Amino acid sequence: VVATLATHFRRLLGAAELGPRALRDPLELASRLSVHRFVAQKLASQARRFKPAELKAAVIRIALTDRELKSARRPDVLVMEELVLDLCSPERRARLSTGP
Repeated sequence: VVATLATHFRRLLGAAELGPRALRDPLELASRLSVHRFVAQKLASQARRFKPAELKAAVIRIALTDRELKSARRPDVLVMEELVLDLCSPERRARLSTGP
């Protein structure tokens, strides 16, 4: 699950970093990201909902979650629940991208 989230958010970040023009052109986005046009359309739609700083913070947060899951410091369910809340809540996303 974490690897799938990481891949998806890296693609979202890649789409966002290509800029507004690429987000409006699914064919260009598909070509630049090496994904199917349908996937590019979905990525563009989703990437527009995030600020680039939020996506960068999300990729880092996912990597930290992966490391924490492998270290087994806390229950996996709790670690994953916190990740989902951080990724889904606009307030928590904003806090991630600006720091504590």
